Amino acid sequence: MIIQQFSLVGMIVCATWSQIGNAAFRQLLFPLLFLFLAVPFGESFIPPLMDFTADFATAAIHLTGIPVYREGNFLTLPTGNWSVVEACSGLRYLIASLTLGVLFAHLAYRHWTRKLLFLLASLIVPVAANGVRAYLIILIGHLSGMKLAVGVDHLIYGWLFFGLVMFLLFWIGSFFREDALQEPFSPEILPSPAVIAVPRPKINPAPLGILVFLALLPRWHVDYLEHLSRSSANPSSFVLTAPPPWSSVPLESDHWTPHYTGERIKFAEAYTPLQGTPPVTVFIAYYRNQTQGSSLITSGNTLVIPQDHRWGKTRESAHPLWVSVQTSPLPFTETLIRSDRQRRVVWDCYWVDRRWVSSPYAVKAWEAWSVLKGQGDGAAVVVFSTPFLSGNT
Repeated sequence: MIIQQFSLVGMIVCATWSQIGNAAFRQLLFPLLFLFLAVPFGESFIPPLMDFTADFATAAIHLTGIPVYREGNFLTLPTGNWSVVEACSGLRYLIASLTLGVLFAHLAYRHWTRKLLFLLASLIVPVAANGVRAYLIILIGHLSGMKLAVGVDHLIYGWLFFGLVMFLLFWIGSFFREDALQEPFSPEILPSPAVIAVPRPKINPAPLGILVFLALLPRWHVDYLEHLSRSSANPSSFVLTAPPPWSSVPLESDHWTPHYTGERIKFAEAYTPLQGTPPVTVFIAYYRNQTQGSSLITSGNTLVIPQDHRWGKTRESAHPLWVSVQTSPLPFTETLIRSDRQRRVVWDCYWVDRRWVSSPYAVKAWEAWSVLKGQGDGAAVVVFSTPFLSGNT
């Protein structure tokens, strides 16, 4: 979806360029490129921002002399528990600061050095300020016995602090502004052009028809590939047989399941090698003929959604974990999740175009390549999970 939105803005920019020419386009370059900031982006930055916020808050609390126990993004203080969720990542601060910083740098500065330095400050300051905000929120809650900064006032304090930080950033940046150094505008009076009669050119319809045909050819090719994809085999179910000594066991009544929607087929089963050992849950969601609302790679398809108050992520591997399965290496992403009653270790990876990948971006790229080859957009996510004790994985 984000690629489509960036492509749409790019089409608007290119269409404007083709209509107004190079000279006018250079004059409108900034406002046209500024349109790209209208696209909501940055979801991939949420996990590292959450980790930084948790690291900063934990270190600051330790320096204050307050004991704190951290497990992933969950912080435990003597007065209560805190968790750094997606809303605490500071992504909104970062996007707002970047947008305002780009506009201010363009209007206030003439030299690229000052523009780039202010943009760099617009990126660093909100990230650091969000860590300070999280620390102050936890400190207020701790000192008040969990009576303040635990409800709506939590959000109010955060936005007031962000507003103060932005005011200080632009106030300091205003001391170095250069917009007053702009040279005064002096319009140049040009002589009236001579009127020259130009004969009306003859229009040849052949080149125009060729251009129309070439413009429609990609669309026809895509329609043809979609027809091949929809007419190909589309399984409605499948059965997974566990090799010995593994055997299927019933799922627990309150078992954890990844949050994936819009799939063609969904499979969930638990297996164990011996009676009494913790079971391994296998979850598979298969997608084909993907459309909006029934696509594998979306922001809503994830292991744990922010709205789930029972489960939360405590750690996620930054690099894929390669595991050999029948001499074939599979790239898994390892994630630790927890609830009030249980902790689980989760391994997940994607299958697309007859290959295994761990990156969602690689999934979209291989899906597009598979469609161009006329083999459809079939893809699946495979998730293994099992309970574990602290210190054992």
